[in-house]
Amino acid sequence: MRLWQAKLADNTASGYDRRGHSLGHEQRPKPRAAGSMDTTVTDFATFLSAMMRGKLISAGAKQLLLAPRIAIRFAQQFPTFAMTPTQDNDRVGLAYGLGWGLLTKTPYGVGYFKEGHDDGWGNYALAFDNPGIGVVLMSNSDNGELVFRAILEHVLHDDVTPWGWEGYP
Repeated sequence: MRLWQAKLADNTASGYDRRGHSLGHEQRPKPRAAGSMDTTVTDFATFLSAMMRGKLISAGAKQLLLAPRIAIRFAQQFPTFAMTPTQDNDRVGLAYGLGWGLLTKTPYGVGYFKEGHDDGWGNYALAFDNPGIGVVLMSNSDNGELVFRAILEHVLHDDVTPWGWEGYP
């Protein structure tokens, strides 16, 4: 278990709220399932690239991780208790595997993603093994997610990310 290391303080970003006010950088004393990892765009892109190329885990383990375990048939991811059923995301086969969100029906084949946000932070990573394309977006602003859709549509011609479910405009 790795705890916050003071020697990293000079190499961290501060998060910003919607008005542009600094929220600082939360130095979490204990790891937790979500929101406690600090990383760089370069390191996460290296991780995603290794995952895509089969350099991180065996092909069998990757197949287990990316096998659809549960179909997502709700209109929004958050708030968790707003479970309005929908079939809108069936067109892209929105599901979850083991730790990865999945898009099982796309023109690019199966896509997998990781996303998250916290006060002052937002991130989204999306990968397609075939044709071998992926994008990592990280922001240290509550406003960052406002541009994710435009970037993905421009860079990947993305018409498969379930924007409404993600909560992105």
